[in-house]
Amino acid sequence: MTLSLVLRLTARDWRAGELRLLLAALLVAVGTVSAISLFVDRLHRALLAESATFLAADAAISSSFEFPEAFREAARAADLGLAETIGFPSMVFAEEPSNFRSQLAGVKAVAEDYPLRGILRVADVPFGEAQVTRDTPERGEVWLDSRLFPALDVEPGDQVSVGYEKFTVRRALVSEPDRGGGLFAMGPRLLMHIDDVPATRVIQPGSRIDYRLLLAGDDQALQGVRDAIEDQLRPNYRWISAREASPFIERAVGRAESFLLLGGLLAVLLAGIAVALGANRYAKRHFDHVGVLKTLGATPRSILTGYLGLLSLVGALGVALGLALGLLAHQGILIALGSFIPTELPLPGE
Repeated sequence: MTLSLVLRLTARDWRAGELRLLLAALLVAVGTVSAISLFVDRLHRALLAESATFLAADAAISSSFEFPEAFREAARAADLGLAETIGFPSMVFAEEPSNFRSQLAGVKAVAEDYPLRGILRVADVPFGEAQVTRDTPERGEVWLDSRLFPALDVEPGDQVSVGYEKFTVRRALVSEPDRGGGLFAMGPRLLMHIDDVPATRVIQPGSRIDYRLLLAGDDQALQGVRDAIEDQLRPNYRWISAREASPFIERAVGRAESFLLLGGLLAVLLAGIAVALGANRYAKRHFDHVGVLKTLGATPRSILTGYLGLLSLVGALGVALGLALGLLAHQGILIALGSFIPTELPLPGE
């Protein structure tokens, strides 16, 4: 079959409406799959990005020991964001001559770059209106959980003691992105500067300390750092990914992935059925056409080549239009479900 004959057959089948039905089935199939795939991909990446806020980073290294300098050098070499925190329980004292009070608190000492992901919320007064801040406590000051103010009977501007060092209370701490679910996570919190920890002399042999090295960057760079320090991680250091930051988050992301994957598989199944039915109908209606072509001297090879060219042309057109339709349809899904999605989804391809 010549190219001109293929084009004439295509035009004839189009006018007869047979190719329109096949093209419509292909449009629905490709559009459905691409729309759901785009939505699932964007929602999945948004879930992972949101889970990173619960770690205050894209990944972290946790240990009860201080980190070797090789860990920091590997992170800097990969151009990753880097921040350190030290967490430990400690008694906090308000030492007024007429009022001696103490309270056990979960202390977190942070560097200036904390947090790498997520936000800190503070208030100027205890139980006051929360506001987002990119600052961290300066040297010599602490931020207290609102519950600590009445427990210690202090106000902003007063002094409290942690270990052997006195600090000025500056703000009320409302929330931290990586508060987590440990033993002291539900208790009152105290935030301080990491360089003030040595002066407190709280960290002693046998102390329960949680050192964390927070990392932020793309997945490839993070994996490169992990591979570079893999031999040094065990047994004293643990690599934590964003989805491992909390078992609750990991289970939620896993369930969401399973649900979205099921939706994608159903879309592929329905799309395949639609194309198969359309192709079957088209093939049955062309049995006689193939017989006529054979009586006119066309070889099976030429007939196969001609119909493959025809179907390839329809397929290319259907895929192109289906992708465009899928892009528009997935925007419609976002508009319809926008009120149920509490976070902004990343753009396709980001």
